[in-house]
Amino acid sequence: MLTGKEYFYPYFRKSVLRLSEERLVVDIGTTCKFRKELAPFRKYFKKNYFALDYKSNAESPGDNVDIDSSIYCLPFKDNFIDAVLCLSVFEHLHDPFKAAFEIFRVLKPAGKAFITIPFISGEHAKKGDYGDFYRFTEQGIKYLFRGFSFVEAEPQGRGVYYRLSLFPGLLRIFQNRLGMRIVRSLDLKTTGRTTAAWMINLRK
Repeated sequence: MLTGKEYFYPYFRKSVLRLSEERLVVDIGTTCKFRKELAPFRKYFKKNYFALDYKSNAESPGDNVDIDSSIYCLPFKDNFIDAVLCLSVFEHLHDPFKAAFEIFRVLKPAGKAFITIPFISGEHAKKGDYGDFYRFTEQGIKYLFRGFSFVEAEPQGRGVYYRLSLFPGLLRIFQNRLGMRIVRSLDLKTTGRTTAAWMINLRK
């Protein structure tokens, strides 16, 4: 979970705020409204935000999802939604291609989506609830969302940040302004695109 102190957090924040200005935003695959990283952004979304999941969340009745449905069969007509949020969901899907097509289908022309997907991450299935099927490279992401006119995959921390994330106690030591400046400087010097996860901006 992001804390807001990460050096790449401004990209995440800018992406979410951009969607908050859209007329109709659907948060797909969340267990409750404004879950985890989205909590600080609740005030920016007015009555334009709706949460969707395949099951209701009895533990948070006040913040329960608005729509009970599957990402494989979204209950919207074609070209209907202005924007989609989908955070840390695609690794849990047995058919991510079908889900990508559904998101494309329901978005309006020039509609936007912001999606986060892991690249190097530990297995985190929940028995009896959801599985953990895939990890995605940048090339894989661009193929998965190849129907979109614009696909931008930004690393959620590069090699140095990823290695620190394997040791949460050590990472916490660096999660301050100076520490993140050091990590960012080291990350920019690393080769390749190693990352813990991707932040993806799409436009239909």
